[in-house]
Amino acid sequence: MKLFLADGKTQTLVSRRPPTVSGPSDNLEFGSVVIVRLRQRSDEVGIPATANWRLLGRSAADYRVLTVPEDRDDLRRAIDATILTLDRWPALRRHLNLDDPSPTIATTIWELTGTLLERERVGDTWSELAQILEEIPPDTPIHAETADRVNRAQALFERLTADTTSRIAHLTKLADETEAFIQRQDSLARAREALRDADYLFEATELTPPADNARDLADHTTAVLTAYNELTR
Repeated sequence: MKLFLADGKTQTLVSRRPPTVSGPSDNLEFGSVVIVRLRQRSDEVGIPATANWRLLGRSAADYRVLTVPEDRDDLRRAIDATILTLDRWPALRRHLNLDDPSPTIATTIWELTGTLLERERVGDTWSELAQILEEIPPDTPIHAETADRVNRAQALFERLTADTTSRIAHLTKLADETEAFIQRQDSLARAREALRDADYLFEATELTPPADNARDLADHTTAVLTAYNELTR
């Protein structure tokens, strides 16, 4: 699945098909994930006109649009983590034999967007029911029924929020561990180069690498693999 992520002025769009953009933009492709980067912050993204959708094999189900600021902020955190992970992954694969994570990340982002949209609908229902509950006399049967619906809506909203938090945490952890691994390997490479450059000072042809290099690599490899496996569960 190819997934397009586009953040406009008033809405953020996640789609299985290319979105429309009101101004110039650039596509940054990371395997299954395409970041549509608008050149002007005032530009907007949207869904293409519905004409010829059936002919083109498109449907409204291919597009998910977020407009609530809090939901857009949650999705932006996920997108930021996605960009960091996929940008660093080629360097990571020079050290670890791991599959391309972009298909899994694309699925995670798509599901996350669906969860955010469902949470928005549940939140609206919860707010509406809570408002109605305040207007109903407490000694009536419908008050108890409405209170029950309020409690159920609240519980569902909290479950969806927990699911959102968990998905973003997995994406963020993978990004953080990937970045930490690359930085660690870069630091070790610079240290080895410095040691080689200093060999002549000690009249040695080669210095023995620190004994814990292999353990250090194993520890950081484990951290990346753990984050990767948590995402793919």
